[in-house]
Amino acid sequence: NISCPARQTSTTPPQALILINSELVMNSARRFAGNVLRQQLTDEQFIIRCFNMAIGRDSTDEEMQASIEFIIKIRDDLRTRETNEDEPLYTPVPMPNWLPETDATAYTYYAMVIYNMMEFVYLP
Repeated sequence: NISCPARQTSTTPPQALILINSELVMNSARRFAGNVLRQQLTDEQFIIRCFNMAIGRDSTDEEMQASIEFIIKIRDDLRTRETNEDEPLYTPVPMPNWLPETDATAYTYYAMVIYNMMEFVYLP
């Protein structure tokens, strides 16, 4: 219909910023990561399980590579940062006792990425 053009995208930049900075989304990501980490997993196993549970499909090879690089970068950044009492680590809920806090926080941040994927946010 010429008088009512179809929208090509469903999200806007402010919506993406709201989601990435949302306390509700962070708390949901913490619980999601905690649920995925109920058993000891490698980075690859964690990514596979996140994709299957949240998106309902396997990751592509490119998504897997980007995901692994993201988790490694966040983990390294957290390990080298200066401790700041005002900046909490967002560990999964429940926090796995077998996982260092920095690694667990990297998984929480990855869960946040999954929650912000277009496939998760937008239902066609």
